[in-house]
Amino acid sequence: MPLPNIYDWDLDIDRLLNRFVPYPRWHLLPGPIAHFLGHRTQTPPKKPGNVLVTLWSVLGVFCGLTIVAAVTTHIPIIQERGGYTIVGSYGAAAVLEYCTIDSPLAQPRNALLGQTLSAVIGVGISKLFAMHPSAETLFWLAGPLGCALAVAVMVFTKSVHPPAGATALLASTDPSTRHLGWLLVPLIVLSSSLILTTALLVNNIQRRFPLYWWTPESLKPVDEPEKKDVEMSSSDDERTNTGSSMQGEITKGQMIMVQRGQLMISDGLYLTDEEVQLLERLSQRI
Repeated sequence: MPLPNIYDWDLDIDRLLNRFVPYPRWHLLPGPIAHFLGHRTQTPPKKPGNVLVTLWSVLGVFCGLTIVAAVTTHIPIIQERGGYTIVGSYGAAAVLEYCTIDSPLAQPRNALLGQTLSAVIGVGISKLFAMHPSAETLFWLAGPLGCALAVAVMVFTKSVHPPAGATALLASTDPSTRHLGWLLVPLIVLSSSLILTTALLVNNIQRRFPLYWWTPESLKPVDEPEKKDVEMSSSDDERTNTGSSMQGEITKGQMIMVQRGQLMISDGLYLTDEEVQLLERLSQRI
């Protein structure tokens, strides 16, 4: 019996989890609130030029990191551990969350889940190494091990977030971060939440963020098609009425409609800017 090919191994955790993830119904919220959660009822906004992207990125990075530093410096339990301000990995996280907002690595699932899982793994590995009598001479090895395990977990949970690798590394190799111990985990959750909240406010003024919250795949339940018998008639009037009634029965699902000078994308279907621009060019050529 031939051995299984390792190239065919694929562990897709979403096959198990997506059935429990609720379909986002942002359209039920007031328009302004839904807008700043990334929901769009019309065609996604046009991709801005790099000058505008630079301006909003600078504003977002400054505001986001300032808020995180201001909040953490006013938490007494954090200051008792040595006046800690901000985890160094959030410099890289800010670049993703305010500049490259279309990247899958910047979406909320990656930013929140990736950072949290990496913090737990990094602190756990650090605590295990601390049990060794010569721990201080071995922490240089704990960092790479923690980062490697964090990468594996992020890949299998589809939450890859590059700054989270730095978080796992800092949890063992940086003395001030290591001194926080398990307190690093709630600090990471708080910092990630503040960064994400600021990103929702800043990025949705003239752009769109996030493209999706959990997965780019549709979570909308598929309704079973209704089976109806349509009686054909030789009369032209009856055929017209039958055709009209059939057009009124629109199957509930994902749809992209391209007409001359018009593009309609159904709710819950997320496309990249490049895909939207391609469809817009097609609509202009019809």
